[in-house]
Amino acid sequence: MLEVVIPNTNDKFHYQLSKRFSKALELNILFLQNSAFFKKVNFTIVDWGSKKKFSDVFKLNKKILDKIYFINVPKKVANKFSKNSINFFHGSISSNIGFRRTKKKFILQIAHDQIIPTFCWNNLFNFLEILDKEKIKNPVIYIPRFEIEKDYLLKNPNFKTLNNYTMNASFNYKKTSDFKINLGSGCSVIATSKQIKKLHGFTEISDYANDLDLHLKLSNDGSNFYDGRNIGVYSLKFPTLKNSQRLELIKKNRNFFYHNKINKRNTDWGLAKYKLKKIRASGSFDKIENSFSFLNDKYETINNDFEQKISNSGIGYLKKDTNLKLIIFYYIFKYSHCVNFLHFSKSNYDFCINLQNYVRYIN
Repeated sequence: MLEVVIPNTNDKFHYQLSKRFSKALELNILFLQNSAFFKKVNFTIVDWGSKKKFSDVFKLNKKILDKIYFINVPKKVANKFSKNSINFFHGSISSNIGFRRTKKKFILQIAHDQIIPTFCWNNLFNFLEILDKEKIKNPVIYIPRFEIEKDYLLKNPNFKTLNNYTMNASFNYKKTSDFKINLGSGCSVIATSKQIKKLHGFTEISDYANDLDLHLKLSNDGSNFYDGRNIGVYSLKFPTLKNSQRLELIKKNRNFFYHNKINKRNTDWGLAKYKLKKIRASGSFDKIENSFSFLNDKYETINNDFEQKISNSGIGYLKKDTNLKLIIFYYIFKYSHCVNFLHFSKSNYDFCINLQNYVRYIN
C-alpha cells in the first residue's frame, strides 16, 4: 500500500548523520511492527552519491531487513547534477528517483531523522483505507513534525518506554518549522503514486522552495488536502545539534524563487535514462541497541546542575518550603526514563505545571 521514500547523502549536514538516520529507520520499523499494517509498507532510501554508502555503513537488525531497499546513485552522476546545490545534494532529483520507481499505491516522503509512532501509523493506514474505499480523488495528507527533547533521548530509553512516551507526551513536543497546510511547508507529504507520477514529482531545480512547488502542482491538479493533526498523525524529529553544518549552510545559501520554468514538465524526471536499481538491505545484528549517543555533541554543554535548573525555571521561591519534594524530583529526574505526575499533581498543581514547563520530557 505505502512506499516511504527517504532521500539523503552521507555527509556532515547533520552531526553523525548515518547513525542518526539508521536509528530513525530502525525505530520507524519497530513502531510499524506493533501496527496491524506492517506488511503493507516498504522503505526506499535514495543514496545521492555517498562516498560511504548507507547500504554499507548501516548496522541494522536482521529482523527488519526485508522492509528496506536502497537506490544508490553513482557519485559521478550525483556530481553531474549537483554542481549548484547546497552541499552537493539535489533533494528534488533524489526524491523523484524514489517516486518514479515505486510500485505502491501511496507515497510518503519523509526526512531521514523523523519517526512516526505506532498509533500514528495505525491512524494513517485506517484513513488511507477509508480514502480508498470512498474512492476519494487525489487525496494529499500533510504530516506536521515536532521535535523530541534531547534530554529525554539521552536517557537511552528502550523501545517499549519510548513507545509509551510517544503516546503520553504529545503536549511536550516542540515545534520545528512552522506547519502551513496552505503552502505544504513544515511537513511530510503523502499522495498517490499515480498522481505524483502524473505531475513528474518535484521540479528538478536545486535549492528552491520545492515544497511550495509540489503543493501548487497538487493544488492545480484538483487535490483534496488533509491535515494530519485532524486524523491523529504526526512525525517526531531528532533535535539538530550545533555541530551540524545544516544551520550554517541553509542560512547562507537558502533561496526562494518561483518562475515559469517550474511549470515545465520533464519527461526524463527521476533520472529515467539511468539504470538505477533497488537493492535489499543486509545486516547481521540480532539485538536492538537503545543508545542515542549520537545526540551527544561535543560543542554543546549539558547542564546537570539541578539547583541551576530550578533557578532557571522561575520556581526557585518554592525551594525553602519544598526541600523534600525537590530531593524526590531530583532522584526521579536522574534515574527514571519517564515521570508520572498523576498522584503528586492533584495537590501540587501549580508546582507541577511550572516544573513541567521547564523540564519538557516529563509526562
